[in-house]
Amino acid sequence: MLLCRRHHTLVHEGGVRVERDVIGALTFIRPDGRVIEVCPRRPIGSTGGLRCWDGTRFNLGYVIDVLRVPARAS
Repeated sequence: MLLCRRHHTLVHEGGVRVERDVIGALTFIRPDGRVIEVCPRRPIGSTGGLRCWDGTRFNLGYVIDVLRVPARAS
């Protein structure tokens, strides 16, 4: 999963846990054990990365295919 720097830090240093179930759904859990139920909306006028991201899962295979430089024929 992709996380911004702030949320990456919360997971690795802030005690937030991420659990994935058998179908791949993610659950974020606060240090006190409470589940974070929803993702808050970004404030209007907010600037930041991924402004057009619609929440779809990251497709690593597609990215590799697009970025891969084809081998030269010898």
